[in-house]
Amino acid sequence: MSVETESSAPRARTATTAGLARLRRGSLAVLVLLVVEYAIESILVRHWGLIAASVIGLLAMIFASVAGTGFTRTGADSASMAMSVLTGIAMLCYAANLCLLGPGIRRG
Repeated sequence: MSVETESSAPRARTATTAGLARLRRGSLAVLVLLVVEYAIESILVRHWGLIAASVIGLLAMIFASVAGTGFTRTGADSASMAMSVLTGIAMLCYAANLCLLGPGIRRG
């Protein structure tokens, strides 16, 4: 009788990591599409404050993603700081959009 000494833990860990990577890519794609759609809608409304905040928020999200990729590759503190600052800028831009949108401007 032979006893298998190899554990299935490394295979499970690899499968979990691959599944999380797919989930991250999918959610990032949906988020970027929603942000681009919001920027296009603000252009169609022709509200310059919304346009500026939407485009700056979109660019901040894109650059935060690039900084996050650099952070995961190198582990540099500067990339982590850039990622967090750019994410904060994007959040502030979209919070400003909520204030600018207010009850006076309706979608559609």
